Parts: sequence; structure tokens; C-alpha cells
Amino acid sequence: MCSRTASWVVTLVVLTLSPVAIGDAYADVSCEPLRRLLVLADTQFKRLRGYFDPRLQSWVATYRMPGASLCTIQDTENATYYSCEWVHDPSASSVSENYAGLVRLVTRCLDVRGSNQHEPTPDSQVIRFGIADSRKTVVVGKSESSADGYFVTLDIVPIGLKDFPAE
Repeated sequence: MCSRTASWVVTLVVLTLSPVAIGDAYADVSCEPLRRLLVLADTQFKRLRGYFDPRLQSWVATYRMPGASLCTIQDTENATYYSCEWVHDPSASSVSENYAGLVRLVTRCLDVRGSNQHEPTPDSQVIRFGIADSRKTVVVGKSESSADGYFVTLDIVPIGLKDFPAE
């Protein structure tokens, strides 16, 4: 009878703590990797370039943000940027929780000087953060579309918030 009571208590604790752990997945993540990525933007993320994937038309990054499915370094005409993607199963709650966690991580770790949130649609949401004392923008977005997929992205773009082109 004692082990049955202990089992019930353990189960109750797990059920009580699980929603907090999921919703605050980035609460214990160190700020240092995100800050380091901002510094590496000045060198076009050269130290993080792994192999070039012709299918993706980008470099696979040697460093991935915690929990990310894939991080790449993409060269465009205007800039080179670091991009991570978290792919989810078709569960809007997990996408929204991951998106909210990344937004909190950026605001907790970086000296945000302003933000620009695009008008959300039923399927997507994007917020751009301008970083103080730098010409860099951190973009966090999410998609909850059966056509496009269920994912969250984080991009570090080495140009200022005002310069970031509207999509």
C-alpha cells in the first residue's frame, strides 16, 4: 500500500509540473549563445558554416539553438543571416508555446531597442526586434498552417530594424 501511495504522488507531481515546463522551455536557456550569435553576425557567421546543402541553398550551421530541428546560414543579395527552425506536429498549442518562449528569450537576453510586429494572420505571426548598439535584427516567427507546416523560426539578420525589408 505504501508504494501505491508513492506512485500516486509522483504522478500528481509530474502532471502538475508538465505545463509549466513546456510553456517555459527557454526559462533555463543561457543567454550567452544568443549573444554570441549576434557577435558572429559581424563575420557573416563564417565560424559556424558547416557543409553547403545545395537542396537548401544554404550552409548547415555547426551550432543549433536548443531544440531546433535545423539551423542554417543563408547568403542573400543584401545580407547573410542565421536561421533556426523548430518543426512541430500539427498542434497549435506547441507552436504557440515555443513561439512565446523564444520571444521571452530574446527580450530577456538582448538589449531590445524596439520591435515591429507584423499584423498576425490566422496562420502566422512575426515579430522583429531591433537590438540596441548594433545594426542587427532578431526575427521570431511562427506558422500554424496545414499547407505551410507547423513551425517556429528565429533569424538573426545583420541589418537594422528600419532597414529590414517588409515581406
